[in-house]
This record gives sequence, structure tokens and C-alpha cells, in this order.
Amino acid sequence: MNRRTTRRPLWLALLALALTAPALAATAPKAKAPAVKAAKAAEPKKEEPRKEEPKKEEAKEPGAEAKEEEKPPVTVKVGIYVLNIGKFDLATGTYTVDFYMDMTSVPPEQDMGEMKFEFMNGRASSMDKLIDKPGEKFYRIQANLATNVDMHRFPWDEHDLPITLEPATRGKKELIFTVDDKQSGIDPSVTFVGWDLRGTKGEVRDHVYDVYGESYSQFVYKIRIARIVFASSMKTFIPVGFFLFISLVSLLVALEKLDQRVALNTAMLIASVMFHMSIGAQLPPAGYLTVADKVLIATYGVIAVNLLMTVQTLRLYQLKQEQAAKSLRSLAFKLIPALAVLALGFAALSTVGG
Repeated sequence: MNRRTTRRPLWLALLALALTAPALAATAPKAKAPAVKAAKAAEPKKEEPRKEEPKKEEAKEPGAEAKEEEKPPVTVKVGIYVLNIGKFDLATGTYTVDFYMDMTSVPPEQDMGEMKFEFMNGRASSMDKLIDKPGEKFYRIQANLATNVDMHRFPWDEHDLPITLEPATRGKKELIFTVDDKQSGIDPSVTFVGWDLRGTKGEVRDHVYDVYGESYSQFVYKIRIARIVFASSMKTFIPVGFFLFISLVSLLVALEKLDQRVALNTAMLIASVMFHMSIGAQLPPAGYLTVADKVLIATYGVIAVNLLMTVQTLRLYQLKQEQAAKSLRSLAFKLIPALAVLALGFAALSTVGG
């Protein structure tokens, strides 16, 4: 083999080594850098003490510690103008009223807020809002209402038909009602068959709920009605008068016809009881006696005593004790009318006293 040819690869290798040596020297330190960083990362870091920043005190508004003064309640004037009254049922105490209702804030420019109210003695069957302003609300309402009727003086009884209004969600601390007399009244065209309209009256009172610890302002508008005295007296007491009159007339029957006297008094007693039942069916159940009850009970007593004395007189007559029968007949002729006066007088006095 030629020697020259064998030296050429060695020369080339030395030349390549000389050329790559600087590059290898430059890359050698960079290869050690990640290892150094990793070693430093492995060492535990010393936490530097933190400096506490001074807390910033919240700025207090002047007077924040004192209680804020409560806002005064909104005052609202309420007026009701009645257009119609109907369907007054004494047995249940229910009735219907058709009316306008005006609500105005005081002063008028004040915003009364959202107005939610409810009827405490019934429900509104229809409600139309005709005016809706911040300081005024105007409604047309038809309501089905109820009341507790007092029949002590029947058939001369009088009743108040109230329209009771109360805020639904706002207590007395937020809303107060007052009466608006200028916007209240009853239409002259209103007629109530069988009753006499005696006028209207509005008032405001507090309704306290002890269970909830709350108090509400309550507006009450009362319609006063009374029976027509002459008509109701004729219908009630004329039949009773005839029952007593026939019973007293039977005292004139001769001894020979006492059986007819018994029949008359028996018929009047049954008639008075049936008449009393017909009156009671029109009235609500009550735990007291009305004027009509007292008069009819007095009538029962007079007719019953007359019937008993008549039967006893008839018995004596049938036993041939004519003298005793005549004496008892004369006594009945004096006693029964006096008893009738006393019984009716007692009924009248108890009515006035009650």
C-alpha cells in the first residue's frame, strides 16, 4: 500500500478535531447550567418576614351610630259614595254594595306608593281602577259583604251595613287612613225596599293583631238602615191582635156551648204558634228573645189560660155543678182581659229595659 495514501486520513482527522474543539469548549458550560439551577431550586427558601400593612379604617358617616329616624307614615284620605245596596239577607247577614271609592294622599302631591287593600268583612266581586296617579286612586267597586245583625228590637230593628277597609301589607307605621267627608255620601236615587235609609258615617280605628305584634289603620264606612215602623208593625202585630181578640170574644159563649169556646181557643193557640214559626224562619238563630218573641209568648200565655179555664168550666157543667161553672165563667171574664193587659205590658217593659 502507498504510504502517502495511509497518512491522508490521519491528517484529515486532525484537521476536523481542530475545527470542532472551540465549539465543544463553548457548549460545555451551558450543559452544566440546568444542573446548577436545579440544585438551587432544591434548597429550602428562606421566607422573608412580611410587613403588616396598617388596616384602613372604614370611613364612618356622621350620625351612623345613632338610629336613623323613622319616616312618618303616609296619610291617605278615603271617601266612599254609595250607588246601590241590595240582597240584604237577615238570616245570614250578607249584602251587596256598589260604590265609588276615592283615595287621596295628604298632601295631594305626596306619592302614596303601591296601594293594596282588602275588605275585612267580605270580598270585592268586581273592581275597576278609574284613576291611577301617585297622589290619587279612584275605584268603582261591587262587594259582597257581611255583618252581625242584632235582632233584639225586631220588628223595629235597625242595622249598620259596614264597608271595612284595611291595608293588605302596610301597617300603621307606614300608612294611616283618614275620613274624607267631602267625597263620601249616598246617592239620592238609592232605594232599599222594606227599609228606611238613615244616613252614613265614616270612621277610622286601629286594628291590633296581638299574635303578630302589628297594628293596622282600618277605615269603616257604615250605612244605617231601619225597618219602616208602621209597615213592619202592621205585618207582625195585627195577626197577634186578632188571635187575642178571638180568644177574648170566646168568653161570651154561653155555658151550653162551651165546647165551641174550647175549639176557638185551641185554634187560636195553634195559629199563634204557626205564625211564630213563620216569623222565626226569616230571622237568624239567636240566643235571645226579640220584641216579637216576647209578644207572642205573652199571647200563648193568655190563650192557654183561657183554654184551661174553659175546659174546667165545661167539666163542672158536665158534672151538673152549674153554680160553680157560672162562678168560674164570671172569674174568667174578668181575669183573662186583665191577664192579657199585664202580659203585653210586661213584654213592652222588658223590651224597653233591654
